[in-house]
Amino acid sequence: MKKLISFFGILMIFLFSLVYSVNGTFTSFPNDPTDISEDSTFSYTVASNLSGSINYTDDTNKFDIGLTTGVISWTPTNNDVGSYSINITADNGTIQESDVFTLNVNNTAPVFTNLADKKAHEDLSFTFDIDTDDESQGGVTYNVTTDPVVTGLSLVPGTGVITWTPSEDDIGEISVTVTANDGNLNGISTGTFTIDVYPDFMCDEGEKGSGLDISIDEPDNGDNFAPGDKINLEVNVDNDATDMDVLVEAFLYNVDQRDKVGESESDSVDIDDNDDYDFDNDDDLFLQIPFDLDFDNGDEFRVYVKAYEDGDEDVYCISDSINIDLEREDDAVIVEKTKLTPSAVNPGETTELVVDILNIGDKDQDDVTVTVVRSDLKIDQISTRFDLDKFEDSDNDATKRRFTLNIPSTAKPGAYPLEVSILDEDGDVYDVN
Repeated sequence: MKKLISFFGILMIFLFSLVYSVNGTFTSFPNDPTDISEDSTFSYTVASNLSGSINYTDDTNKFDIGLTTGVISWTPTNNDVGSYSINITADNGTIQESDVFTLNVNNTAPVFTNLADKKAHEDLSFTFDIDTDDESQGGVTYNVTTDPVVTGLSLVPGTGVITWTPSEDDIGEISVTVTANDGNLNGISTGTFTIDVYPDFMCDEGEKGSGLDISIDEPDNGDNFAPGDKINLEVNVDNDATDMDVLVEAFLYNVDQRDKVGESESDSVDIDDNDDYDFDNDDDLFLQIPFDLDFDNGDEFRVYVKAYEDGDEDVYCISDSINIDLEREDDAVIVEKTKLTPSAVNPGETTELVVDILNIGDKDQDDVTVTVVRSDLKIDQISTRFDLDKFEDSDNDATKRRFTLNIPSTAKPGAYPLEVSILDEDGDVYDVN
């Protein structure tokens, strides 16, 4: 009877050892809770105090766990945002031990991957596909606003595709603000870019062809000019397409008034493949700002240039633009025109010179005088003083001053340019280009 009881007791101890487990006895185990962000890799090596050969397992299908090393790793995506209770088990074939930790996968807002300034053309369709790094693209919703507000710009439902056909009223720079929302906590991102809308005279069918590149080297963006100034342009055209004859056209445009106020066209230049050329004043490329230009201080002015294959603008055409500042000077008086009657005389005769003077400045001018000088003809005359009202608009009438010029009887036949100057009240010549 005693032997039977002893055997039964040994058997009970053996069975208890097979199922015995301890909880929380890992020598290395993740903190509870553990926080990570989507798209970041969680990696940790658990270690058990069990002896012998140990196998590790977890109760999820998300982890890549080294069965013999205890290395846990996982890179969750946006679709995995949430909280997970992870049970890790170590088993040496005789004893099992397990522990649990909480892994919080936190959401990160979508990151825009392609927001950059864009170019569009008046009356031509514009399409742009917003993209983010968010894996759950189907779950991201988008919203778009513009400054200034434009009509017709819309998002294709359920996508980040912007479509728009800008009109003349949209010419200029449009600031676009986009938001992307992945639907999770802290899942909203905001980004901005600019759509630069070009007038319809800039490349009839929009940008065409590849391999042709253009840049405005002179003037610089934001340079200052005044009515009457000449804008000397330097435009580089780089040709990596094919040998072609290239034309460059330049335009001065008042964005606020939707008005083209100046233009020029260069000579045609043959540019070889893999070569470039600088168009400038020597190629008849410049812009003359009208001295009688009507505009408001603060109006936005753009210099637009386009380069295209001579006769094939629909095959190769590229464009560029810069802003310039245009302001009317306070003190600016010019000789609008002169007229000699008669313009050809004999020695000892007289001729009448009529000088048309125009104030193109922003201030009234007092005590103005006009001088006419030609020393070898003994001409040195000065007008009486007079006042000029400031420039109001292009209908301003010029002020006339008349001079009777007596040609010496000893004058030799020839052409004699006359120096006509306009002086301010201090006797200084007005410095106007």
